[in-house]
Amino acid sequence: EMEPAKPVSTFYQTPNHESGNSQPSPYNKFETTDSSTDLIAETKDTQTSSPTDPLLTQRRLLTGVLWLSFFDLGLALSLLGPALLELGAIFGYGLDTLSLVYTARSVGYLIGSLGGPLFDILHPLYLLGTCLFLVSFSQFYAPLSANLFLLAAAMTVKGMSMGFFDTGGNVMVLALW
Repeated sequence: EMEPAKPVSTFYQTPNHESGNSQPSPYNKFETTDSSTDLIAETKDTQTSSPTDPLLTQRRLLTGVLWLSFFDLGLALSLLGPALLELGAIFGYGLDTLSLVYTARSVGYLIGSLGGPLFDILHPLYLLGTCLFLVSFSQFYAPLSANLFLLAAAMTVKGMSMGFFDTGGNVMVLALW
């Protein structure tokens, strides 16, 4: 008998408990063999969950961490504008030349937003943490870079990390709630 094809978006797919299949799916990073600890499936119906349910508390905590991470992402995204004049003074270029860093960051963001399939392979929380680290590091490195090319490279890495985080974080929020 042929097995039905899995949907493309099966990252947080919950097991089919009705059929008795309690084996963990490789597509669900939060799933375990014990169906009572399945973070998403057990707390989908919040009307019947008690407010002190530990799984609901975990989902709320993860949602809060994601919110703070998106807040950090917004700060990092908006930092380049006010810092552009200072970067021009550091590197000795005018605003017309320094606009290259906006293009580099935007191209990196576009490339990073295409990295969604990595969330099917690796653990999403580690990926998101790595993205935030790379955003912070490239932001710290920007005024220390030796020339305009290295500044553009740092902004490309920052943009890739931001695009990857934005895509993956939104997928996680949708999967949680």
